[in-house]
Amino acid sequence: MIEGQYDVIFRGQIVKSFELSDVKANLVKLFKSTPEAVERLFSGSEVTIRKGLDYAAAMKYQSALRNAGALALIKEVEAEKESPPPIQEIKKTATTSNIDSSNTTPADRRDTTESQSIRASNPEAADDSEGLTMAQVGAQILPPKVYEQRDVDTSDLSLAKAGERILPEKEPEKHAQPSIDHLSLTDN
Repeated sequence: MIEGQYDVIFRGQIVKSFELSDVKANLVKLFKSTPEAVERLFSGSEVTIRKGLDYAAAMKYQSALRNAGALALIKEVEAEKESPPPIQEIKKTATTSNIDSSNTTPADRRDTTESQSIRASNPEAADDSEGLTMAQVGAQILPPKVYEQRDVDTSDLSLAKAGERILPEKEPEKHAQPSIDHLSLTDN
C-alpha cells in the first residue's frame, strides 16, 4: 500500500468527450450541491476538492470526478520534517562505541566507524536505518505520476509512405558559365 497523505486538486479541466454544461450538471449531482457552488470550481484557479486522503481514497475521488467528466489531479502532501537532534546528541552517538574489538577484524571496525560517522553527520539517516525494508522484485514503490492530459490537435498531420519523396521537387539551379578563354595550359 502506498503511504502518505494526498490532496485531490481540480483546475477546471474537463474530459475531451464531455460538454462543459454536462460536466457541471454531473458535479452538482456528485457533490449534492448547488450550481452556483459548482460554478466556483471553474474559476480557472486550482481548487482543492479533498485534503489529507490516503492514496486509495484519493484515487477513488479522481475516478468519480473523471466519470463525471472532470479531470482532477492527485498531489502528495509533503510531510513536515522533524527538527534534527541537538549537536550534543550527535557527538554522543558518534563517540559512543559498543564494539568488542577483540572479536572484530580491522575491516569490521572501519565499517562500523564509517556507519557511525554517517549517522552522526546525517541524523535522518540514523533514524531511518533502523526501519529499512526491501520491496519484492517488481513491486511498485512510488505512486504513479499523474500527468495532465493535453488537448493537441493532430488532424493536420499525416505519414508518408516508405520511399515517398517528402519535399517538393526543386528545379535545378541555373548558374552562368564562367569564361575560361583567357586561361591556357603551359609546360614548365
